[in-house]
Amino acid sequence: MLTIRGICKSFDGRPVLENVSFDFPEAAVTALRGPSGCGKTTLVNIILGLLAPDAGEVLIPPGARIAAVFQEDRLIEHFSAARNVRLTTPASVTDKQIQAALSELGLADEGEKRVSEFSGGMRRRVAVIRAALFKPQLLLLDEPFKGLDEEMRAKTAAFLCRTCVQSTIVLVTHDAAEAGLMCARAHLDLGGKEELWAAGYAVLTVVSAVAQLINGAGTDTNINALARAVACLVPIITYYLFGFGTQRKRSKGFLMLVLHYIISLACAWLLIYLAGLLQKNADVAYWDLLISFTVAYAVIAIIIAVSNHRGRKA
Repeated sequence: MLTIRGICKSFDGRPVLENVSFDFPEAAVTALRGPSGCGKTTLVNIILGLLAPDAGEVLIPPGARIAAVFQEDRLIEHFSAARNVRLTTPASVTDKQIQAALSELGLADEGEKRVSEFSGGMRRRVAVIRAALFKPQLLLLDEPFKGLDEEMRAKTAAFLCRTCVQSTIVLVTHDAAEAGLMCARAHLDLGGKEELWAAGYAVLTVVSAVAQLINGAGTDTNINALARAVACLVPIITYYLFGFGTQRKRSKGFLMLVLHYIISLACAWLLIYLAGLLQKNADVAYWDLLISFTVAYAVIAIIIAVSNHRGRKA
């Protein structure tokens, strides 16, 4: 139902989305997560065709029914709650069904009131009902539970899961608990903690390696530090430049992993050889180096690449 390939978007020269690709599972919920400013809403707008990407493509079947709950409720202020919902629903949805949905989400006695009189949480529920009763094939929810208390979040999530059971849903959220309420089967993380952790680890190991070389520490220590530095840096740099190992077909992701292991191992060997020239009496323990390098590379590569596929197995 929905596939994105190589999506890139920048604002005033600042990259927001870089080479984002993903196959959204059909008739399932995908949680779109990440810190503020990482491009979640931008990606939603690109999927909806409201914003053009700088590069890449969005693949949606022609004629697909698409609905959205935006960060803003986007209701018609002088319309009643029921009339706002009726405005977009197909003829097959009866007034009784609209009233039942309003009642389920605590708006039983509010259906004929103007939404301009509603609180933020009440307006949010009307926006959710309107999108759900449109019977969309693709539903994009940009923080749909904003302004709702814990109990109403659970009720709203249950309503969406039941009403849109055949829909492909993209859920934008900061909260892992909300993804759980919606029974998300897949996750797409934009600028997640894994990459930040790996980048921080890489910086620390590089600084450590340089400091050890300057201070003339033992050769074996230098070798291990350099190996860890290369192991960290290569997958991180490749990830940001080429989307290494992320949102690819499983077989291609594995081949990329093997390829970059070989390339980075060769780079490590070259660095160690150059370091050995600086210390001519160096006794290089290459087998220990291989083990140290492989463990470090595996940890960082898995954190960066494979973590993005963890939702697909659910």
